[in-house]
Amino acid sequence: MVTETIFSGNTVVIPMDEVSHIERDMRPDYKGCISIIFKHSKVDSFCNHEPMVYLRKEEAEKFLSCWCHYRGELELQPTSSIYALNTLLRIEGMKAENQKRAFLGQGVAYDEEAFVALIQETRA
Repeated sequence: MVTETIFSGNTVVIPMDEVSHIERDMRPDYKGCISIIFKHSKVDSFCNHEPMVYLRKEEAEKFLSCWCHYRGELELQPTSSIYALNTLLRIEGMKAENQKRAFLGQGVAYDEEAFVALIQETRA
């Protein structure tokens, strides 16, 4: 479960799930500053994203710290696509092992209880 979904900084409040991507300001005088682009942002005729949020160095560092923490928690959720894919691959591997053993006349390696246990582990 994600513990913090809103960044509350000195000048802005940003819902983390609305962030599309972050761009660093590469100009020498603005080192450490970032632009936050939202999922619903549009690009205008001057290649600017609207709406977007620009953060100076101090607040940008705080935001990036919160953003990394948020993304880390989000990626570790059992419902994340990577976790689900890993579980599917494990199930397919168990099925393949059963088929190989059945072909060789060795009986099953994984019974129905093993599949149920894996699915329950995934949901926990």
